[in-house]
Amino acid sequence: MWTTGDKIGIISPVETTFQNVSASLNSSDAGKNSGIFVLDTETAIDKKMDLIIYYPYSSLTSYGEGALHSVVPMEQKQARPNDSSHTGKYTLAYASSSIDPATAEAGKSPTVNFSLKHAVAYVKFVVSSSEFASYKLNGVSLWCDGEAIAGDLAVNLSNGETKTETPRNYATVLVEEPQALSSAQELWLVTLPVDLTGKDVYASVSMSDGTKNVTIPKKVEVKNLKANAVNTITLSNVSMADNTFDWYQPVETRYLAAGWAYGEANTYVTTTSGEEITVDVKARGYFNGCEEPKYAKIIFSNNCSSDMQFTTYINGKRNDPKSPSDYAEFVEINDDYTLKVKTVKGGYEGWFSKIGIMNEKKEYIWAFQVWYLPTGIQSHMYKSGEVMDRYIGDSYAPDYGDWHGVGAYFQWGRPFAISWGSDTYNTTTTTATDLKVSAKNPDCFLKTDGAERHNSDWWLGDWQGARTDRKDDFWGNPNTTAQEGSPEKGTKSIFDPCPKGWMVVSPAVIKEVIAGKESEFVINNNEKVRSLIYKYDGENKAYWHFSGLKWASSGGNPNNCWDDIVSCWSNSSYHSYDATDHDAYGMSYRFSVGTWELNNGRATGMSVRCMKDDDNR
Repeated sequence: MWTTGDKIGIISPVETTFQNVSASLNSSDAGKNSGIFVLDTETAIDKKMDLIIYYPYSSLTSYGEGALHSVVPMEQKQARPNDSSHTGKYTLAYASSSIDPATAEAGKSPTVNFSLKHAVAYVKFVVSSSEFASYKLNGVSLWCDGEAIAGDLAVNLSNGETKTETPRNYATVLVEEPQALSSAQELWLVTLPVDLTGKDVYASVSMSDGTKNVTIPKKVEVKNLKANAVNTITLSNVSMADNTFDWYQPVETRYLAAGWAYGEANTYVTTTSGEEITVDVKARGYFNGCEEPKYAKIIFSNNCSSDMQFTTYINGKRNDPKSPSDYAEFVEINDDYTLKVKTVKGGYEGWFSKIGIMNEKKEYIWAFQVWYLPTGIQSHMYKSGEVMDRYIGDSYAPDYGDWHGVGAYFQWGRPFAISWGSDTYNTTTTTATDLKVSAKNPDCFLKTDGAERHNSDWWLGDWQGARTDRKDDFWGNPNTTAQEGSPEKGTKSIFDPCPKGWMVVSPAVIKEVIAGKESEFVINNNEKVRSLIYKYDGENKAYWHFSGLKWASSGGNPNNCWDDIVSCWSNSSYHSYDATDHDAYGMSYRFSVGTWELNNGRATGMSVRCMKDDDNR
């Protein structure tokens, strides 16, 4: 059924008269399966011409070499259960026709009759559960390894064949107004046409009771998802018993952000040299390519340099070839999917390490950080909440004056730390059109140099160059207002890099610091590192180090960054999806230039400071 506001696009494959112009549905035809569309811009037509008509109109849809080009997004949103109206936003339907002014009635414009054919497939999930009847259904995803569920779409208008150059093996539909599963609910997903007959296909059903998110991977039998057809997948009586993987944890308290993670946190804190902690590395979240964790590998042990990299132990092993008695490059994960990790104090007081989680092929599938913090977590009570006294990765006192205390960097939305030392991480041009690209490259800074249509973000998304390519909820606080930075505190997500019980600071913290900072910066203990000073209670000082940043284009540090640049991310996008900018909200100031920036490209590596998570996730 047509809905109010629907638009079609019109393209002339030969003439220049119609180059992707729009026509709007008459309001009186809303709710009908046929309707009249009127050009949004009056156009004179003086000769007969062929036309391509498609739905829905988008300035990004194009025609070339006999094919229409569009995209089927990985992440789709449905307003409420049993409502399929959102599918019109994600579809591609088309028709070929012609317009001839000679056929027009006297004094009237010529008309075109057309009937649309759909280039995409429609999946209707029918979900029920007695075990989780009181839980609200948040979403369902469909995944099949090696198959194109979503991605760019080119449909040949002469024969209807479809192709994709950026295939994604999963797609997810999320419910904006979820309701309890007291009865069966229908969720609708648009996919590329794909034959899944005989393949291992999984649907992830995600539900929440307001505190816990329960996501159940359920193997389903799917055949050919045909274009121009509705394909029904029934997920009957979903229960915990449907999860057949020992290495997958269905229950998670953090916000899932339509993604997945491994372990209960992305950063763990130790306070004593030699203290051993147990880290759970089970997968959780949407089952869109999760793999069994089999091995672990130390990516780096020292945040500042490749020297003295052998102070972190996994299950009693360290990555030191010169110490054969306890050497192992790859360490097997324990049978209960845990690791025993300890950090031993070395030549510097501060140690910050990153450990990669690997699959059976010894390929990275995730990573986590271990932060040696001899003082334990210290914090100050700001007006906007309780805030840590230092950035993630800084093991030194807040007023420490040397560059060893700069901490680690993060690209906005990623859970993986990038070390200060350039010899302890890799750089690669971003190709992140699905979440697995980031997850399989936790040792890499995903730079923008060499990428197209990136808009200064490591995450390319649907890769159209559109504002909707961005994923604003990575760190749990998408801005839905016209303000600079979300006015909300947000909720901790599975991509948040802070330790358990803490979350990335909200824009309110950044704004409070900038508004109340001391007018003069200080050089810590008259050494090297410059700091911004904020007296959070009017008397006591909070130090915000000039810790520098990593350039989005290259992943490199500016020279002498510890006395020239202060930077720190918030958990929010700069503006909403209604805006044209693609940035995230965070502060950066360059002393040598003298200007503040609050909107920063998301691929930039900047510091992160954490605030208390009220829900202790």
